[in-house]
Amino acid sequence: MRHFSALLLASLVALSLAACQPASEPAPEAESTTAAAESRSAPECHLSMGWDPWEPYHFSAAGGSVQGLDVELVRMIGERIGCQFDLVQGNWADLLHQLQSGGLDVLAGATRTPERESFARFSIPYREERFALFVRGDELDRWAGRPLETLLEDGFRAGITQGYVYPEAISALQSDPRFEGQFIEAPIGELNFNALLDYRIDGFFEDPFVAAAIQRRRSAGEAIEPLDLDFGSGEVQLLFSRQSVADEQVEAVNAALQAMKDDGSYAALLERYLN
Repeated sequence: MRHFSALLLASLVALSLAACQPASEPAPEAESTTAAAESRSAPECHLSMGWDPWEPYHFSAAGGSVQGLDVELVRMIGERIGCQFDLVQGNWADLLHQLQSGGLDVLAGATRTPERESFARFSIPYREERFALFVRGDELDRWAGRPLETLLEDGFRAGITQGYVYPEAISALQSDPRFEGQFIEAPIGELNFNALLDYRIDGFFEDPFVAAAIQRRRSAGEAIEPLDLDFGSGEVQLLFSRQSVADEQVEAVNAALQAMKDDGSYAALLERYLN
């Protein structure tokens, strides 16, 4: 009887100890599995990309989302290389200074210059850019038929965007002391449109696709027209800060960009935005 009582007591103690154990012992394994899945789905890198309002390349759409050819391009590249591009809005000149110091990683639509090469790496070229000189529609006949130098000699005031690199046919005249004060800077391109309509400038240089996008958003009575002047075209690239972006990341971007050119996805992107 004492032996049975002892066994009974031992059984009761064992049951009591079992009841004190946590009810969901496998939970840590489940949590670990979830964390591993989240880790696999998260991008391997984050790069900050600056943008300024410049439709159709980058602009704020309805609802506040940022869209545009260059924005969609880097997102498509990001999907291919496992990297997320975090967008930072500003004006071009300020964003360029941030990239130079390493406070910003990437800018799109950049022209290669020796000065920029000192603080930035460049992707392979991904599109061509050209500029036209736009004037008020009702003054087209007044300015037409003359080269830019002659227009400037007659007092023409030309709007430019701060920090932009223009073709040699324009930049050579920008640095000509004869025309000091006749190139009027604006922090963003659309302000040149306002200055033109307010008669503070006589014309402004702009990418024709950008000018068309600006005009679509404005009243039909605010017509602008390009002069028949050819300033040539130049290649644009993605610009990466030497302070914050490794060579391997730039090489990965280049490989993805080239693959998009080869498989036709980049041509389809251009077609949607520029045709």
